[in-house]
Amino acid sequence: MSTFRAALFLALAVPASADVLLTRNVHTDEVQTPQGAKPAKDEAQTIWLTKDKVRIEAGQLVCIVRLDQKKLHVLHPADGSYSTVDLPVNLASHVAPDQQADYEKILHRLSITTLVTPTDEVERVKGWAAKKYKVQLSSQGMTSEESLWTTKDVEVDWSTYWEAQTAVRCLQPGGEAYATEMRKNEGIVVKADKVRTSGDVKVHTVEELVSAERKEAPEGLYEPPKEFTQKPFDTIAEVRRMMGPRSNAGPGDAPPPKGDDEKKDGPRRRKEKEGTGGDEKKGG
Repeated sequence: MSTFRAALFLALAVPASADVLLTRNVHTDEVQTPQGAKPAKDEAQTIWLTKDKVRIEAGQLVCIVRLDQKKLHVLHPADGSYSTVDLPVNLASHVAPDQQADYEKILHRLSITTLVTPTDEVERVKGWAAKKYKVQLSSQGMTSEESLWTTKDVEVDWSTYWEAQTAVRCLQPGGEAYATEMRKNEGIVVKADKVRTSGDVKVHTVEELVSAERKEAPEGLYEPPKEFTQKPFDTIAEVRRMMGPRSNAGPGDAPPPKGDDEKKDGPRRRKEKEGTGGDEKKGG
């Protein structure tokens, strides 16, 4: 059975009111850096979605968007904590007076400029009818050239989808303009080919939508885990965490990694996510 037919079968097998689970795989090629080669890796990412509620797990980013409550929860599984911000996101309102200078540096260096250009190319990607878009991203010291294929074949609550995308993208400088421009893609990304250049380092990634299925969400999926501790939202720390270290780091960037601490923390983070994220089995 093809991926598309399998996804359709699953969609018909559960109530139409069930949540939508999108599962994608992100492959990053080996990266050559001044410190040596970083091996190629694959990462599974998920988006759970129902009306006014979205949960996103994508690498270091674990977010719960509650449009019905006008809240965005940012989870930190590694230390069992979370932070909550009101919607719409206002990063500046979470910056302490003594951090204003650092925040201005971040705005200057990390704010993203985005240009989306539609093409006339269409194709079927794993059974989904998809249209190709070209995307150019740039910030100080970084550029990204991207080809995206998007589809409208996946049935979701589009208002919820786009509002949640905007909320999460506003967690980075220039996010509102970035989110507005990215809406020109007019659908869910089923394939993406990206080349990001930062200094002398190039990073090539390929993203693919593995499955789109309807299923009942695990209980409590759209709430911060009860055992997590709530902490104040720290704009500077969150922006640096999401953007990550860059090879040509300057004012506003995250500091370079400290040894192998992050690698050692990986299994712990995965273990805690397994305890809070529910069923993420791939469909199709």
